[in-house]
Amino acid sequence: MLNLLKPGDSLFIAEGCSDCWSILSAGYKSIAIPSATLLTKKDAELLQTLSSEHSIRFEMWPDRDQPGERLFLQLQQILPGLVHHQLPPGCKDFSDYYLTKISQ
Repeated sequence: MLNLLKPGDSLFIAEGCSDCWSILSAGYKSIAIPSATLLTKKDAELLQTLSSEHSIRFEMWPDRDQPGERLFLQLQQILPGLVHHQLPPGCKDFSDYYLTKISQ
């Protein structure tokens, strides 16, 4: 996915592969952090480089739980422009939201 990015593109960060697949299915460019506790220093450096050198805009639908919000806050420290999208009530993650949207 990173090779497909152009300057100014938005890239969604997902917590987990299934959320990433749902975001991709919804038509957005996305990458996954495997778990809220698995953000590595190397990953953080790559994201910072994409943000500063390639003008990539980062966005996230954090899971509606403490680990998801903690991951968002951790990412926001290295990506100050990270956009937070709030999931609607009843959706614990983007996969739930996606399934709700496509079933309507």
